[in-house]
Amino acid sequence: MQRAADYLRSTAAWPSSGDVAVNLRPTGVYKTTTNPTATLYLGFDSAARAPNASRWLVWRRDPAYNGRAVIANPDGSDADKYGVVVSNTAYDNYMIFDGIRFTGESVPKGLAGSNGASTGVYLEGNNNHHFEFRNFELDGFRQTNAANFESVEGIFQSGTSGPLSLVNGIVHDIATPGSGGAGGHGLYLHGETGILVLNTLFYNMNHGFAFQFYTTTGHHYPGGNSIVSHCTFADNGFGANGGTTFLQEGASNTKIVNSIISYNQNGAPGLHFEVPDSPDPAGTGSNGDHLVFYSNAGGGRDNPSGWTWTNNLTQNPLFVDRANRNYHLQASSPAIGYTDTAYSPAVDLDGNPRPPGAEDAGAYEFGAG
Repeated sequence: MQRAADYLRSTAAWPSSGDVAVNLRPTGVYKTTTNPTATLYLGFDSAARAPNASRWLVWRRDPAYNGRAVIANPDGSDADKYGVVVSNTAYDNYMIFDGIRFTGESVPKGLAGSNGASTGVYLEGNNNHHFEFRNFELDGFRQTNAANFESVEGIFQSGTSGPLSLVNGIVHDIATPGSGGAGGHGLYLHGETGILVLNTLFYNMNHGFAFQFYTTTGHHYPGGNSIVSHCTFADNGFGANGGTTFLQEGASNTKIVNSIISYNQNGAPGLHFEVPDSPDPAGTGSNGDHLVFYSNAGGGRDNPSGWTWTNNLTQNPLFVDRANRNYHLQASSPAIGYTDTAYSPAVDLDGNPRPPGAEDAGAYEFGAG
């Protein structure tokens, strides 16, 4: 896989327009056999050989196969371990990752005795923009020395300008069980605006948050002009700093809708907000709508300034088999038909159709399982 990236960067003749695809077969695991920081490092350095608005670069499961291609974090003694690193240059933009599972293999990685990170995808800096993740899975990121602090994320971006979309995904089993420190997240988005999270299931974050919009320096509030819709957040936060989501009260025009937020533990509300730094004002135009809250240890949500809340329920969503992580809906679930159609896709996480005007809240349409 790295040889393909190096060939595209140094040798290939790119078309003037039209997407360029790299097909990854799901018949094995892509994982470096040596000891670098990442299995795949993307660092394009010329306009002639790099993706752009007219020719996106698509890393995808080979369409001749079913399932997901697997990219695993490398083993070894380096402090930080990543599945994919996208460098911070003007040419590392306009990329799609489709049909890929990014995994830490539920093995503690990074150099023992350090705070080495373990992350699926690292978007390095503020030059990057236009990324899409489709039909994805993020799981199993753990850190070797996690007793006091942990830095593990499914996706971590440190200033990317956006937009960023994550559609049809499963994020689960992230962070080291028993860790005493904060820092384990499914998505850790540090500066991004224009985010779409759609048809995505988040479960079993051992601590930390399913996703966090994290404030950057200079009082910039990420998560503005973003939509989170048809997601299921369940059974997260069994450990330090637990919770489901961590949003910015200072962000504007953010929508979290058509989603189920239930059984999330360890004190923080299901939807938790950071108050703007003084003297910055609260955001405007943000709302939560058609949400189903149930049995969150810290309550369903905070009460942030600048947000409105409509059409929300506090009822058992009635999952088919929560104990075995089957978060499809039973026939009597209150989530059935409980949506704002304006933020509904045509299909659910399984690819089954959602009937227009009668879509179900959460990642799955009733009967699809």
